Amino acid sequence: MEHLQQLALNLYPNPDPQTGEVWIRTPREHGRLVHGGGMGCVSIAQKAPRSGLWREQAHPVEVAIELLKHYQGQEDTYLSTQRFRGRRRIVHLLSLGSLFADLDYYRIRELVGSHPLAVLEIALFALEKAAMPSPTLVIGSGRGLYLLWLHSPIPRAALPRWTACQRSLWEVLKHLGADRAAIDAARVLRVVGTLHSDTGMVVEPLAPVGQVQDFEDLASEILPLDRADLRDLRVRRALRQGESRPKRLQSPPEGLTFTQATLWEARLSDLQRLREIRWFGDPMPDFRDRWMFLAGVGMSWLAIPAVLRRELFALAHQVGGWTEAHARSKLQSVFRTAHSAARGEKVQWQGIEVDPRYRFKNRTIIELLEISAEEEQEMRTIISDHERRRRDRQRKNPEMTRKEYEDRAAMRREEARRLAAKGLSLREIGKRLGISHEAVRKALR
Repeated sequence: MEHLQQLALNLYPNPDPQTGEVWIRTPREHGRLVHGGGMGCVSIAQKAPRSGLWREQAHPVEVAIELLKHYQGQEDTYLSTQRFRGRRRIVHLLSLGSLFADLDYYRIRELVGSHPLAVLEIALFALEKAAMPSPTLVIGSGRGLYLLWLHSPIPRAALPRWTACQRSLWEVLKHLGADRAAIDAARVLRVVGTLHSDTGMVVEPLAPVGQVQDFEDLASEILPLDRADLRDLRVRRALRQGESRPKRLQSPPEGLTFTQATLWEARLSDLQRLREIRWFGDPMPDFRDRWMFLAGVGMSWLAIPAVLRRELFALAHQVGGWTEAHARSKLQSVFRTAHSAARGEKVQWQGIEVDPRYRFKNRTIIELLEISAEEEQEMRTIISDHERRRRDRQRKNPEMTRKEYEDRAAMRREEARRLAAKGLSLREIGKRLGISHEAVRKALR
């Protein structure tokens, strides 16, 4: 904890010499507190007061912090809450550094006209009653209230656990107008020192800056260990391994299993990696329908329907140049199952009731996208049994050289051709060689 507090002190403006309290007053101080020291890009956005046009630009963190000093006193200025690899999209999420709640208390009949400090007292009481931690930063948005819990940076692989914390905070604060649609990682919030054009009010802090916590400490308070879903921790730790070879992620520790959310979070990283390998980030000339469908399925396990629609429309435009209408048509089944799951509906599968959202085996994904054996070596989660066994053998026999591996692969290809010449089917050859029939198909090419 000491290193976190020292980092925070380096980012904070100078404390008040009499009280020792730290207050942020300017857009630059806001950006420096929330994102200072982080990696990646953040977005600064503005909404034109008359036309309502939305202008947004992503900048490297340090550049964005310097640019924010020019927004003092400007109207309707927003800053992304997390950091990304480029544009502000969940699929491009790089790291998370804060939890937050957006309290639109002016929508609650009993609270209309209330002073924000009065609402803050109610919110702090509700958090204390639920044994939740107090926020690091409290901001009056000019109409509502923002609460932010700053924490140590965590990778995108921890998104399901972070989202679980967001949902728990929303449950505690929903009676104060907490916005259910504003809990996703791609959210933007108004910037301190700017103006709310509808009310003419300045966006300002309502309390001094509080404590910055380690994310796991914060999550353990929000999600007590007897209720917390800790299953994504193995995914996060595995994805952060510094080994040169990918680790196997299919075998969780005894007593723990992956959730669909944590599994698809890891798979989304692999899908993005596959896109980089094949298309170098450009619009995909082939397989984009299948790739987009699988990415949509993954997102349906990670985002509420309203956020899912926004994220997938943006991703479809970037990946395939699709219009919203075209994306809606192509991904209709993904949206339908996501809405059904949000309503708590179930479907029958082999005599039991299950979540209606799609599930896929790794083997099916590999076949749909025709992922080659060489491409599998770049994946962390979407791997075949053959690739899993190869990694197991490599761990047990690390002395095997690259040449030995290539020689063995060449022998397997030759054996596949010999068996094919005898008239054996792809599946029969695969069983003899211990590989999938799709791997046999690629070997025969």
